[in-house]
Amino acid sequence: MKQYLDLSVALTPEKLVAKEIYDNLRYPSSVKVESFSNRALDIVELHIGESSPFAGITLMELRKQYTESFLVCCVLRDGNVFIPDGNFRLEAGDKIGLTASRSEIHKLLKSIGLPSK
Repeated sequence: MKQYLDLSVALTPEKLVAKEIYDNLRYPSSVKVESFSNRALDIVELHIGESSPFAGITLMELRKQYTESFLVCCVLRDGNVFIPDGNFRLEAGDKIGLTASRSEIHKLLKSIGLPSK
């Protein structure tokens, strides 16, 4: 069918739904998960709540507190997207895009007290 319709990629809705379910089970505390680099790295979207250890600290302070290897690559705040630097201060209500390997994400989620499996 792919050749008959001259398609470069064929998508299976059932497979896409199964992947979404799998990602939600893998990171139950995340809002959204995307994989890239042959699924070696994930970007998870996390919501920073009032009681989150991330609330109120800069990314430099975050780096000093946690030894896991990760990158906060974007922050959504009040409908605006920010590409943060080390001086960027996270606030309650922010949604962050966090990039790392699966093992590092699991370690980080565990160290901040969020469900990781």
